[in-house]
Amino acid sequence: MGLATRRPSGGIEVPDLINRLQRREVERVAADLAKTTGLTYQPSSRGEYVSGIVTRQLQLVSGRFAMLEDGLGFQLVPWQPVLDKQIGRHLSGVMRGSGGIEWKSWPA
Repeated sequence: MGLATRRPSGGIEVPDLINRLQRREVERVAADLAKTTGLTYQPSSRGEYVSGIVTRQLQLVSGRFAMLEDGLGFQLVPWQPVLDKQIGRHLSGVMRGSGGIEWKSWPA
């Protein structure tokens, strides 16, 4: 599975385990969504632009995520409480290092 490495001293090191497990879960769910929707998963990371219609909220073990669809593909981004009333609306923003999103467009 590639999560742990053995140290020369005999101990086991598991660097960044939580983040790696969270990424795996998101990638697994994204692959399932790609199969059912026919859309391509477009991963996003800090500093990258995200854009699309908020189509659904997903509850994963690692937290809640919003699905943003742009017609050709989709992105999964961390859910924020302000998104509760934005399902069905088009939003765009930039992923922040903290895991949140700095929204650039916000419908009234």
